[in-house]
Amino acid sequence: MPDHREVSVKVNAWVDEGIADLVTALSEIEGLVTLESCQGGSSEHDAFVIFRYGDWRKCGELLFGKILPQMPPDLRAGVSLRLQAYDTDTALGRITIDPSAVSVFTQCLRSALRPPVGTGILVAGDAHREAVA
Repeated sequence: MPDHREVSVKVNAWVDEGIADLVTALSEIEGLVTLESCQGGSSEHDAFVIFRYGDWRKCGELLFGKILPQMPPDLRAGVSLRLQAYDTDTALGRITIDPSAVSVFTQCLRSALRPPVGTGILVAGDAHREAVA
């Protein structure tokens, strides 16, 4: 059988309703592949998402360089960010979260992924000045 190169594509998948918005937000990240998720349940069962995103450095930068700084201190008590590396090329990220905090965490994630405020405005302002001049 010939070797076939695989590429990442976004597909529709059935996920628990309580974690769907978080999985959707993660799916907007180019190259991130969600492997497993659960919305949790009773107070004994936290929600979680397990994903693959590049090597351990890239995955770690997403978790600890982008997401963690956006989390307010009161949210950090209900969220666990984990990186599990199998070798230098393969790593999994895991977000474990109190089900009641999923919505707030998802907002933090989206904030972390947004371009800095003002970036587009400066370009538009410069373009406007050049057009008027």
